Amino acid sequence: MTNITPAVLRPKEAAAYIGVSVPSFWRFAKEDPTFPATFKIATNSTAVMRADLDAWLKAKREAAQ
Repeated sequence: MTNITPAVLRPKEAAAYIGVSVPSFWRFAKEDPTFPATFKIATNSTAVMRADLDAWLKAKREAAQ
């Protein structure tokens, strides 16, 4: 069986992926201009690209050094 890693994450999944609560995820999305943009994948479905989250985390780590 092949394991598939999704390219897009819903807010709950994205929050868990970066290790924060869902409200913190939305706070970052609203207040941090460097946070990856969210987008609609359906009328009631918002997502963010996993690769964009990885790049954001990498930039945060590099800025902290």
